[in-house]
Amino acid sequence: SGWIAAHYGGTAPWWARALGLLAWLHPGWRAELRHRAMHLQLVPDGRLLEVGCGNGDLLLGMQQRGWQVTGVDFDATAAAQARARGLDVRTGDLRAQQFASGSFDAVTMFHLIEHVPDPRALVAECRRLLAPGGRIVVATPNARSRGLARYGANWLDLDPPRHLHLFPPRTLRRLVEDAGFAVESLTTSLRNAEITCAGSRAITRRGRFAMHERPSLATRLHTLAFLHASWLHRAFAPLAAEETVVVARAR
Repeated sequence: SGWIAAHYGGTAPWWARALGLLAWLHPGWRAELRHRAMHLQLVPDGRLLEVGCGNGDLLLGMQQRGWQVTGVDFDATAAAQARARGLDVRTGDLRAQQFASGSFDAVTMFHLIEHVPDPRALVAECRRLLAPGGRIVVATPNARSRGLARYGANWLDLDPPRHLHLFPPRTLRRLVEDAGFAVESLTTSLRNAEITCAGSRAITRRGRFAMHERPSLATRLHTLAFLHASWLHRAFAPLAAEETVVVARAR
């Protein structure tokens, strides 16, 4: 909470901000904290929509920071769990919710766009829902990542048949620009580097990977080495980490 308040706005006691400096010890922690803040500077009472919100973990944190939050998810069970936490979460397709144009100050999508049949239509609908100057945040696996180059067909985030589209960073930029956005930042993140490495390694060695299996010590050391090697690699290839994140403003 201290790190997020220092970088994205909000309040936190001095000791929390001091403890937030510990995040610099591990590159994956900083990426996770940016994700929890949804890469958004705080807009007090700003209206936020998360498309694909699951059980509302991120929305709950954003609500506690001062946002007015709404979510949409296809999974009825996850949406019900979010509503049980007091969140305004709808079930089903985004267009079916019939939100009024300009209803939100920010729309976020984390690892959703690769699952939908028509990404262009989805981003256009998000543009319609944003007030002028509102922001969209999209995170998705990076189809130009170091992990894909290393593991090839065994790269975890290929994830057939669930992933229908994979985006190189330049393609994702073009997608949001064509929908009426001005890109403010296009970065790649190390947030999923360790799980991607563990999964890709398991697929390479055994032909399968269970997301919740307990990793061995050897796998833990291997993924930690992969994470730090990827962090160093970013000095030469800043768009080669495992997750692409674009933040763009509605023109």
